[in-house]
Amino acid sequence: MSNSADILESHRRPGAPCIFVIFGASGDLTKRKLIPALFNLRCVGLLPEHFAVIGVAITPGDDESFRQQMSANIREFANHPIDADQWQKFNAATFYLSGDFNDDNIFTALAQKIADVQKTCQIP
Repeated sequence: MSNSADILESHRRPGAPCIFVIFGASGDLTKRKLIPALFNLRCVGLLPEHFAVIGVAITPGDDESFRQQMSANIREFANHPIDADQWQKFNAATFYLSGDFNDDNIFTALAQKIADVQKTCQIP
């Protein structure tokens, strides 16, 4: 009879290609918990090859400033040493959109950003 650890191990595999959208991406939850948790999933092989993160927040910024901020945050909040190659691949698939959630145009811009990221990251 198999134990539960064997069963869990046999079912560990990455999910389907996807884009993970984080609303309020400039906040504490994102830098302390969400990005480190997603990065940990990448490190153990549980994120699909074609995966991206789009952070959305009111804080002004762009893809590059978001990547720089996430790099600083991961060094501070990771719970294990950071593999530079793994981080570079993960961080290259992070994107940012700045806008006010009370303005309906942010959702039109998000739809366009998702379409752009799908092409860039080859996500079906």
